[in-house]
Amino acid sequence: MVIKQSPNDKRKLKYVTMSNGMRVLLVNDQESDKSAVCLSIAVGSMRDYPEVGGLAHFLEHMMYLGSKEYPEKNAFSEFLANHGSEDDNAYTQDDSTVFYYDIANENLEESLERFGALFSHPLLSESGVEQEKNAVESEYVQSLQSDAFRRESLKAHLTDSEHPYSRFTMGSLKSFDHPDLYKLVQQFHQEFYSANLMNLVVVSQASLDDQEEYVQKYFSEVKDQGLPRQVLESPYQESHLQKMVRLESVKEKDLLQVLWVLPYQRDRYPSMSGQVIEHLLALENKHSLLSLLKDLTLATDLEAGMQHNLSAFSELHVNIKLTKAGLADYPRVIRYLVSYIQVLQQTGIPEELVTEFQAMQLLHFNHQEKQAGVDYACYVAE
Repeated sequence: MVIKQSPNDKRKLKYVTMSNGMRVLLVNDQESDKSAVCLSIAVGSMRDYPEVGGLAHFLEHMMYLGSKEYPEKNAFSEFLANHGSEDDNAYTQDDSTVFYYDIANENLEESLERFGALFSHPLLSESGVEQEKNAVESEYVQSLQSDAFRRESLKAHLTDSEHPYSRFTMGSLKSFDHPDLYKLVQQFHQEFYSANLMNLVVVSQASLDDQEEYVQKYFSEVKDQGLPRQVLESPYQESHLQKMVRLESVKEKDLLQVLWVLPYQRDRYPSMSGQVIEHLLALENKHSLLSLLKDLTLATDLEAGMQHNLSAFSELHVNIKLTKAGLADYPRVIRYLVSYIQVLQQTGIPEELVTEFQAMQLLHFNHQEKQAGVDYACYVAE
């Protein structure tokens, strides 16, 4: 594999595919004050069994309850806390689960030994079930105060009810009220946690040869089941589109979000077509949509972004912060947005804007600032 790096990036990289199918990127960074590790597995909430919402998230928590080699509950978290770690966590998404941490450089090898054991020989200790159920419940209760979580939950509710995307995936005490919860989480792990679905990234001052030695030593026993990646259809059918929904917010005020469901766009990354559209919608020059809305005192800000989901569909979001006048006349704001897009469709995207965008992206790539170790490791792992 050829990895193209920014001229500004002096790190040394090595890509390795292990015998069990795990894909590994090793990064030698002599300027890193700490080592960083991230493991991403292509198994997420869309794999939840229908009878237990949030099972993938629950397993994420259970993974930290010791290993055959280090059986003490929370032994890994305690090791990290005692050896310079300031950033360790995990999170579950629709199609992946991610585990990450940083550690003092001199403790990298031992951390990889302990981390690898969690995936090679996890205990999934039954004694920790109640503790982790309550931990997930706490996250769920806290998320209810997040407007972003509320929007995503509502959006999922509006899709095909037979599709896993429409299910409750956070997990809660209510959804975990199942007599066979522990058996199901063990089954889920055995069924889906396969090395060939895992990406591992290590960033450290340690040499690439040393990093490869550690990874081969401590992750080669992770079981490979040769599983295919999950392939899903889009949860949106024609009947689920062209809807207006009003959501009572907790913190955000007077926000208009317009969403378009598109064919999957990430495969078109080389053309950057999605990014060009985002750029054009979010322009702030005197001929932009935002400039017009500001002049008419209908809005104060506008953001546009593309979200890619499940390798099945993409969503183009346009978020507009409305003034009181804009809230009172939001259909007018929508008309201006649609008209702006129709003009782009009819006239085409001006070549000079595409050239400007390409130049901006090249400049950003050539002079990009180096990401912090954990941020970089997780970005690459995903």
